[in-house]
Amino acid sequence: MISYRQLVSLVFVWMLLLSPISLMAIEDGMSRAYRVVLAPRHTTILSAEIASSVRSISKEMGDRFNSGEVLIQLDDRLFKAKRNKARFLLERAQEQLSAKQQLYDDNVASAFELKDAEASEAVAELDMETADKELASCYIRSPYQGHVDKLLVNEHEIVQPGQPLIEIVDDKTLLAKLLIPSSYFNKIQQGQTLMIDIKETGSQAQAIVTHIGAVIDPASSMFKIYAEVNNHEGKFRSGMTGMTRIGQ
Repeated sequence: MISYRQLVSLVFVWMLLLSPISLMAIEDGMSRAYRVVLAPRHTTILSAEIASSVRSISKEMGDRFNSGEVLIQLDDRLFKAKRNKARFLLERAQEQLSAKQQLYDDNVASAFELKDAEASEAVAELDMETADKELASCYIRSPYQGHVDKLLVNEHEIVQPGQPLIEIVDDKTLLAKLLIPSSYFNKIQQGQTLMIDIKETGSQAQAIVTHIGAVIDPASSMFKIYAEVNNHEGKFRSGMTGMTRIGQ
């Protein structure tokens, strides 16, 4: 016959066994293990700056790229023609300014005529800069080394300024994100090393604490910390999970 006290004890044990641990710590001696999620250091959506059609796509979902590499090329024929025209007009304006300067020095041209030639040359320089920028905008280049996460357009599509074209991630360095209890707030320090057991690979990753949340969530009494993981060898991927132990 089970007594009332024994029954209460059994119920309590079952509650502990069935309780979720996704946000709870796993205690082991003098340390507790907390769940970690890996995220990219930077995520960037590259958008069109000009209206044109997609001429070619060099990198697609999952492909790796280097810094400065062309990911998408837009049709550049119109912009090459505009640049050639701007260069011709600039050269002509420079020649006219030089001639006007000589005439002014010989007291043949007035100061107003010289100023007008200088203004025309300055406008031609600005037009040339604009043409150069528009032509460069035909080549969507990566700002850093990383991977393509999502391709948002197809070849031959017409795109407009501001339209997203491709989403990329910088995963050379990953951020290990986790929530820990407020009791650790004065114990965790920037530069502290964490060892993470990565679930998907079965290997360990070393992480250095770089960010400590400034606000403690009053509902859960938890706060965020981020730790950087060197991923230059590409062993890990964003979205992988793991556990890390923090001493009490």
